[in-house]
Amino acid sequence: MRRFNPLPLVVALVALGCGGSGTPSLGGLDTPPVPDSTTVADESPLDDVQQRDIVADESPIDVTKIDVWLPDATGQDGVQADAPGDAPDVPPVTLPYPLCQPCRADLECETADVKAPCLVEGPDAMTCGYPCAVDGDCPDGFECIRDDVHGRQCRPIGGAACPCLPRFVAAGFVTTCWRENGVGRCTGVRMCNEDCPVSAPSAEVCDGIDNNCDGAIDEGLGTIACGKGACEVTVPACVNGKPQECVPRAPAQEVCDGIDNNCDGTTDEGLGTLTCGLGVCAVTVDACIGGRPQPCWPGPAGVETCNGLDDNCDGATDEGFGETTCGVGACMRTVQNCDHGQATTCVPGDPSIEICNGLDDDCNGKTDDVTITCGTGACQRTVPACTGDGSVAVCVPGQPAPEACNGIDDNCDGTTDEGFVLGAACDGPDADLCANGTIGCLPDGTAGCIEPGPGFVETCNGRDDNCDGQIDETGCPCPAFQYNGHNYLFCSPTANWSVAGTSCKGWGYHLAKIEDAAENKWIVDKANSIDRTAGWWIGLNDIAKEGTFVWADGSALGYSVWVQGQPNNGGFGGNDQDCVEILSNLVSGYGWNDGECGNQLHFVCELQ
Repeated sequence: MRRFNPLPLVVALVALGCGGSGTPSLGGLDTPPVPDSTTVADESPLDDVQQRDIVADESPIDVTKIDVWLPDATGQDGVQADAPGDAPDVPPVTLPYPLCQPCRADLECETADVKAPCLVEGPDAMTCGYPCAVDGDCPDGFECIRDDVHGRQCRPIGGAACPCLPRFVAAGFVTTCWRENGVGRCTGVRMCNEDCPVSAPSAEVCDGIDNNCDGAIDEGLGTIACGKGACEVTVPACVNGKPQECVPRAPAQEVCDGIDNNCDGTTDEGLGTLTCGLGVCAVTVDACIGGRPQPCWPGPAGVETCNGLDDNCDGATDEGFGETTCGVGACMRTVQNCDHGQATTCVPGDPSIEICNGLDDDCNGKTDDVTITCGTGACQRTVPACTGDGSVAVCVPGQPAPEACNGIDDNCDGTTDEGFVLGAACDGPDADLCANGTIGCLPDGTAGCIEPGPGFVETCNGRDDNCDGQIDETGCPCPAFQYNGHNYLFCSPTANWSVAGTSCKGWGYHLAKIEDAAENKWIVDKANSIDRTAGWWIGLNDIAKEGTFVWADGSALGYSVWVQGQPNNGGFGGNDQDCVEILSNLVSGYGWNDGECGNQLHFVCELQ
């Protein structure tokens, strides 16, 4: 067991006896103090401790040693540790006052000589510090530790707790302790030889206790609401530490006041509606809106229109539109101009067969205008059927006459213009030979050819316009000839191959297509008879593909007859020779030659 030198404590004890603190301290204890310890744990003379003088007198210092309770530490003082059940040894420890005294505030640690702070040791205690500059200023077992708020203070080495001296207990010194968690902090007061009297804070419940240690009891437990509307009641969930029961008020009959009087969750329901006004002026409003009874005001009246509504709000619908009458005789009808909201159209009735009954049955504005018809053709007669005296009139046919060509059945035999051949085609007295007329009746009653107009004139179009058996014998810019059922035009004006083809098309022709030797000889001879000094274009060409000759109408080459060495595509200066011409038979012997398409030559057109 370790022992500390008690001599330096004499000064501290004097201070304890004279302290001016208002809190419990040794300075206020003039009554006989409780001895720190008288128990001897072993035979070592070092365990003897002189007791405090228990008589209050004027003798010099009564206390020579202050004991501090420290546990035995084997191997430190050479004294065998206490046996089980023995009281702890009381080694003499000198502590400068007020070091390690339990405290709650700095004021409890201040003396006339030392201004020590009350320091927090942890959740179990706050104890007084003691100012120091170096470790040597502190008693054995303490070290000088810097405190950022209070400067350097003597504190137990290694963060150990301050010792609980019997004099602290005897003097009644207390300290603040607490238990803290996420709910809050519960704070209590204890003496250093007691456990902290508080428990860890917990959520507040209705039990009359400050469970979360916030200074309020049963707070934050809210209220309980029950009932609806006017029956709704809200009471505190906890009163005087007891849970409360919520009882709703009794319901009443619903009235228009903005309150749910019958407590069914709906306000001002079932109070009905109010209706006022007529027709389109009628208005229906809720009897209660926003908790207030409502007035009912009719809407404004308008002008009556045909729409099935009472627009002017007089209680009548679609009145004042009148009626319309249409038709005559038995077909006369009268309708209202507005019927069930729809504008009407007056439609006369259907006529019937007129009979002698004094009525206009067929609705033509005439009464009993019935007639009787008898006879055929020119002999037919029609007379009134009603005589006015109730008797039926007699119809007498006319007398027949000789039949004439006039579109009338003159002889009353039921046949018109019989004996005349009508409708046959004929050529009238016009300029052509075309039978475009028909046999018909002439003004003098005889039959003849009727063909109006001057007749057709031959034009260059590849057709026999005047019906004389010849095609384009007149009207063409080039002489026309026929061979083997084909028509040809031999045009002596010169043109290049393209212009020649376009000219032929304008007349309904195309550049000639030669299909056999006989046709070739006839064309060459006919061309030479007109002009043998220059060549004549025909339709053969290889413009699209060199060496592949086709005719102007797009057909492939069949019969051909070329001058020796042709075609050679050998134009002047290397020009292509893609178009075919016929030459004088004296030169070519009826053969063909390929020439440059831009050459100016005569040309032959053909019509199939």
